[in-house]
Amino acid sequence: MGPPATESDLACAVLGVLRGLAALHSEGYVHRDVRWPNVIFLPAERRWLLIDLEHAGQEGCDCSKEPFPLPFWSERTLDDGKYTAQSDMRMVAEQLMSHLSFPLEDSGQELRQRLLGKRFSAAQALRHRWLARASGR
Repeated sequence: MGPPATESDLACAVLGVLRGLAALHSEGYVHRDVRWPNVIFLPAERRWLLIDLEHAGQEGCDCSKEPFPLPFWSERTLDDGKYTAQSDMRMVAEQLMSHLSFPLEDSGQELRQRLLGKRFSAAQALRHRWLARASGR
């Protein structure tokens, strides 16, 4: 599956992914493979889910050796050779919120920049105003 066709649907998808990441991160785990092939839409429930835990592992693991880095990681993914919760956040920004067929509103661009930063958790991102339309707030 690829990215949604509208910004509203993208916000719903990102909301679903961030919920999954918040749950993983709260238990000390990271996903390490956040990209569109690992996000599904459940039409009956009208929600998006992050799937495929094949590459999931403990936060802070050394990912500087084989089989890592994964081919779709950028030069910003690892933190000193370690994959952290912030690495997952960067992947949301780079893999899910980039190369879209539409421009992001200012609040969407601001969330993307925050996700690329150093200290912005999935739990914090879930409270961002860009996601308010997706959560019905």
